[in-house]
Amino acid sequence: MRKVAKNPSKFRKKCDKKHSLPNWLAYQLKQDWSEQYDALTQGLRQVAPMFLRVNSAVTSVEDYQQSLYGAEIDADIVELTTGFNVANSSETTTILSTKGLRLHQTTAVNALPHFSEGIASVQDMHAQLAAPIINKALMAKLNAEKSDTENTNNEIHILDACAAPGGKLAHWLELLSSNDSSSLFHVKQDDAEAKPLASKLKLTAIDNEAPRIERIYDNLQRLNLKQQDLEQAEKNIALNVVCADATRWQHGKNKKAATNEPVFDAILLDSPCTATGVIRRHP
Repeated sequence: MRKVAKNPSKFRKKCDKKHSLPNWLAYQLKQDWSEQYDALTQGLRQVAPMFLRVNSAVTSVEDYQQSLYGAEIDADIVELTTGFNVANSSETTTILSTKGLRLHQTTAVNALPHFSEGIASVQDMHAQLAAPIINKALMAKLNAEKSDTENTNNEIHILDACAAPGGKLAHWLELLSSNDSSSLFHVKQDDAEAKPLASKLKLTAIDNEAPRIERIYDNLQRLNLKQQDLEQAEKNIALNVVCADATRWQHGKNKKAATNEPVFDAILLDSPCTATGVIRRHP
């Protein structure tokens, strides 16, 4: 109290802080985002909402919302739209949207209907765009190649670097396992000569720690997306999970490497960062 009485302005300034961030972080945010600083620091004090991704190969977002209501869990359908450019595509900008569920209150996953059966996964909305974007980009690439050549033996190789815990990887596999027009394996039912855009897909997932690899396997098992599940579903998908450092790992056995051809048709890199964006969940 004596210190406060001697220097009230100093302590008043501390009390006026509208955030509980470390000084070094608050300073950096103010330097980088001066106009958005107040809104940003206030936002970081709020509890982050909980979003769900619904397995489209099993059910719809609307139907799962009804299942949540039946379990007395309130949720809103959220649709997120983005635009992006696809290399070597005639389309200037591709518009893509995805639907998810935003829970009114954070809920334990074991309270979510059929969660253990792989009906839904916890995943932020922006993260739910990653797999559809790459899927759409690959479809544009294959459609362009299809018009240039008669070759229908399109084998696609995708790399998911820094893959744990496997949310985006699982989302990819869910999209591939569905039978709608968004799947690379989709075949038009009314066209007897129609063939899928991709004849086979190789998916390599990398992370650099064994415990993180186990988290990938746990998620794939819950979602029924391990290799044996894909084979039983007659999906021509080869899944390879590798424990390695992506900055040093070499796919040396790939024949394309010797000819300087691209080894992968698409790479998703959710690289390690400062994790500032998850402060609301892990203060």
